[in-house]
Amino acid sequence: MLAGCTVRPMPIVQEEIQARASSDRRALATIAVPLTGPVSIHEAMARALAYNLDLNLERYKSSLVETQLNLARYDQLPELVADRTADGRSNFAGGSSRSLITGIESLESSTSSDRFTRWDELGLSWNILDFGLSYYRAQQAADRVLLAREQRRHQVNRILADVQKAYWRAASYDRLIGQLEQLMDKVQAKLDDSRQIESQGLDTPLSALTYQRELINNTGELLRLY
Repeated sequence: MLAGCTVRPMPIVQEEIQARASSDRRALATIAVPLTGPVSIHEAMARALAYNLDLNLERYKSSLVETQLNLARYDQLPELVADRTADGRSNFAGGSSRSLITGIESLESSTSSDRFTRWDELGLSWNILDFGLSYYRAQQAADRVLLAREQRRHQVNRILADVQKAYWRAASYDRLIGQLEQLMDKVQAKLDDSRQIESQGLDTPLSALTYQRELINNTGELLRLY
């Protein structure tokens, strides 16, 4: 009792959290298969489904609720009841018979039982109230299984959509980066020419500034594509 009263919850310190996070990152790095070449869209989606931590968490949740459903189903079955009773005494339990007329003992003292006895019982117990509660609990567990599967399906669709979006953005950037750089150089050259023409007075200030503003807006649009 004294030992139980002395137990105190110990909070996790920051060093333990950092050590656990470092070990988890190292474990994840060893699980992932290294890349050996260009990645196709199908390989990118497969790797995302294999190594995404949120999806793995949803898998564990789904496995947990399915286990809870199995346990809820087992609760509907009758319970196996086993009982053992033992009894003993220091001497035998005996008795004798005496005549009511003469008062003479008609039989010697005798016994019909052992000093030590034991009874073993094995049976099934089934209660209609417990069955009803177990049935509704099983229905709730089945609903949680369907919910977990739907959440995992939603997670898969979200991951695939994010991978496709990121993949095609990267592929487009890889293909257009050279053209974007050339276009940026042309826009910058046109902007320098317009400023030089303005400084020499070869164009009206309003027209030159309007043209320069359009070039700067185009530069901002190109920068957002990077």
